[in-house]
Amino acid sequence: MKETQKIVKLNLSDQVSNSLKEMTLQGRWSVGDRLPSEQELAAMFGVSRLTVRLALQKLNAQGLLDTRVGEGTFVKEFDFGQYLEEVSDMVMQPGMLDDVYEFRRCIELESLRLAIQNCSDEDFEVLENILVEMRTYFYDLKNPSAAVLESYSKKDYEFHAAISRICGNSLFHLAFTAARKPITAYLYAIVDLRMKKVREEHPELDRVCIEETNPGNTHINIIEHLKSRDYEGCKAIYLNLADYKIPIKGLGR
Repeated sequence: MKETQKIVKLNLSDQVSNSLKEMTLQGRWSVGDRLPSEQELAAMFGVSRLTVRLALQKLNAQGLLDTRVGEGTFVKEFDFGQYLEEVSDMVMQPGMLDDVYEFRRCIELESLRLAIQNCSDEDFEVLENILVEMRTYFYDLKNPSAAVLESYSKKDYEFHAAISRICGNSLFHLAFTAARKPITAYLYAIVDLRMKKVREEHPELDRVCIEETNPGNTHINIIEHLKSRDYEGCKAIYLNLADYKIPIKGLGR
């Protein structure tokens, strides 16, 4: 016998936020329109102003409304990608780093295959511009700075996110965007290990360009293989860059 589904009782603020959302979707208000005041909405729904305020706060947090002090509340154009980037900070959990490598193998390698088919000259220019910025990050081996590695890791994520966009599959790009936080943390772990390896193998060095510390397995090599439509070459570079458990090549090795 099929179990009866329990009825979930919604509080008043949730009911108001759901109604406002539905009214917006049905065209009651368009993007950029200002909603009625809290007092007017309270009268419309037969609830208190506090209930309306809580409902509006919820819709603001979801990226559907924009409340401006002294101006009112306006319908906002919803950006699902931006919303995923914001909530990805909240879904990061301990232990996720162990899952990132498998995730990247599944999502990024297929994105890479599609990107090779779809890459245009404009796309290559985007990747090359990101790479130019990545090459500006230098690491002081005598006075290590986590902030430099964090900035480089964010730019590294931007490079790979661009490929997920270039591939042309919106769901792959959304999945990569949703996983921004754990992927960036994973990229940080990789570059941190690489810098420790460089310090061990080259005590004579004071400062290095982070991007140039893994010869033969850098982002310029990915771009070169993309341009030559060489999936296997790209894949090999990707796997070497992505797996922090493999031996990391030192300078000049």
